[in-house]
Amino acid sequence: MATRLPGFTTKRLSITTGQKGIYLRLEKSNWNKCFAFIIGCNNIGDAVQETVYGFYNSDEQKIVAKTKGSITWTVDQSGSSVGTTLSVGSELLVFYYGFTVVGAY
Repeated sequence: MATRLPGFTTKRLSITTGQKGIYLRLEKSNWNKCFAFIIGCNNIGDAVQETVYGFYNSDEQKIVAKTKGSITWTVDQSGSSVGTTLSVGSELLVFYYGFTVVGAY
């Protein structure tokens, strides 16, 4: 029997030709409650298990991202998104809370 996590949204993502990876965008109103858990595979052979916690810095100008896993995450130039590059063929399941957008770019 499936169990839902209260307040969390689930989204399945596939990285297809022309896409580079995934991003998580954070609205300032959510600064204290942004969490994502990502599982799947990076292309065919590499398992992905990532935890991303995001919050705005004290000036509320840029995201601070704390991550745990083997993938490198970066904050974009606008300071409102955190993302990572994955290879074409990657399949991911993302559980997220507080981030307003999760998608492939």
